[in-house]
Amino acid sequence: MALDVKGRGVFDPRQFDVLVPVDRLKVERLGEEAKQDGLGAPMVAEREWTEARKLQNHFLHSGGSDTAVTMWAEFGAEGVVTCRCLNPRKQHQLSVDGTRRDVAANYTAPIATTVLEQRWGNWGLKGVLSPESFLDKIGLYSLEEPDPERIPVIMAHGLLSKPETWTVVYNSLLADRRIRENYQFYFFYYPTGLPPMYPGAGLRRELEELHGYLKSRGGGRNIERMVLIGHSMGGLMVSAQVRDFRGAWNKMFVCPLSETSLSPVARQAVLTLFETAPPRYVTRAVFVATPHRGSTLANNWMGRIGSALSRVPESFMSLQAPELVDSMTDFGRSVLLTADPLDGIYRLREGNLVLRLTENRPISPWVTLHSIIGDEGRGDTPESTDGIVPYRSSHLEGVVSEKIVPSGHSAHLHPEGKAEIRRILLLHLQG
Repeated sequence: MALDVKGRGVFDPRQFDVLVPVDRLKVERLGEEAKQDGLGAPMVAEREWTEARKLQNHFLHSGGSDTAVTMWAEFGAEGVVTCRCLNPRKQHQLSVDGTRRDVAANYTAPIATTVLEQRWGNWGLKGVLSPESFLDKIGLYSLEEPDPERIPVIMAHGLLSKPETWTVVYNSLLADRRIRENYQFYFFYYPTGLPPMYPGAGLRRELEELHGYLKSRGGGRNIERMVLIGHSMGGLMVSAQVRDFRGAWNKMFVCPLSETSLSPVARQAVLTLFETAPPRYVTRAVFVATPHRGSTLANNWMGRIGSALSRVPESFMSLQAPELVDSMTDFGRSVLLTADPLDGIYRLREGNLVLRLTENRPISPWVTLHSIIGDEGRGDTPESTDGIVPYRSSHLEGVVSEKIVPSGHSAHLHPEGKAEIRRILLLHLQG
């Protein structure tokens, strides 16, 4: 038997640790399977996490990565069998006896093995209650090896959540050949108990890392067309990437940043967001149930209890340090010198001045914006709410489309919400 590892769309199976036939796996709770019938044996190729692989691929999840592959065997002269491990995203057809035939593949199985089995642990709830324990996990994660030829799509989760919230959406999108052949999906994790500025700066650094990584591997036009999608609080992370905060520091302080005694973590966050231009390679953003002006949840008793239980690390509080008081403008004092908690929950309350500051920053002119908003099926927009975020907060002027879906706060999981994300991504391909 011979192994053929040459040509576009052919993997070297020796780079994987295990090849598992899809029919041996239990795939459930992800909706309809994203698959293609055809020739070959669909498999999941598993790569375990190692320190060496993490150094090579910054975006490797601690559970490793799984990839959809298809094994194909050809019987040649003198009984020689040649095997190929195909990448069905890049080689979705084979020529057999002069006829083009589809390659069999199952794209849902790798999601089930990498996400649902790992379940991202307790990253959601504990990321609110004890965010300091999850600081080292802030980052972008991909369920497959980064591909510099495809357009990156970054999905950011909301409060009390984790990347697993996107798995059903991800699976439904992969059912469309045009999407799976042209896009690669990355998931941004951040502990949602932190004040939003810090994970917002973290996402900016991760985007820079991803863009540089893909560019160093030959990425061309497609890596200059990133799409960001944020649900709930994740939409605020997205908003921080498409707005220009340069000059905002001077609205809050009368001295330059270089003369302030900030902690290293606070200084890095301020430099990242307040001193650098928004990335030009982010060209489209989708806000799903995003509390641009705050959430009613943060104002009620549930939000107050959650806020009281959250423990923000002291290193994140240096913007409120007493030695900075004399350097603040009146506006800076009103924003930063408050007895209110600093955690992510309380910072989402309606009327919060940090949200108002963000809303007033200009949006990059090269970014196309979309909104997806739930109305609980009431159809009474603009007086409606998704149960957590009122329409008056999730509505954003300047978007090219605003889709109202009959759902609660999880508008991204509603069939109409998923269909709208698919429509937007297909529209993006035309640009």
